[in-house]
Amino acid sequence: MDIAAILLNLKASADLIGLILQLSTDSKVTEKAIELQSKILALNNDLFALQSQNHSLLQEKHELEKQLIEIQNWQATASKYELIQPETGAFVYTLKPDQKTTAIPHWLCPNCYQQSKSSILYRIYSKIHHRNTFRCHPCGLEQVINSAMPA
Repeated sequence: MDIAAILLNLKASADLIGLILQLSTDSKVTEKAIELQSKILALNNDLFALQSQNHSLLQEKHELEKQLIEIQNWQATASKYELIQPETGAFVYTLKPDQKTTAIPHWLCPNCYQQSKSSILYRIYSKIHHRNTFRCHPCGLEQVINSAMPA
């Protein structure tokens, strides 16, 4: 064999070693790329979960703000009324004296009032018993009150 052939074989071997090293490096790069891709997918799933949780928290915040407004509105309404006993055993809520401006005289149901609802008691006169019964339509409470509703 001559020197040129040996050098040619040596160069081919060196190229082959370089290719083997490159394949080894490519294999490691591919392995790391797969690992990186797996982590990116995991992060994407975590991000989706956080977005979902954030959406739920925003909805809950909106509902709580709505409830707070309802409570504040009820407190403003409730502060205008006081509990009275127009007759023994009968309780109603009526406007406080300083609130009786242009409002039509009315009584509120004590049951509904305790549930943060303002439900007007309606007078039903019983011809049979000759008495005034006041009824709350939403909850069905009936109270016999023969005294007149304050003006």
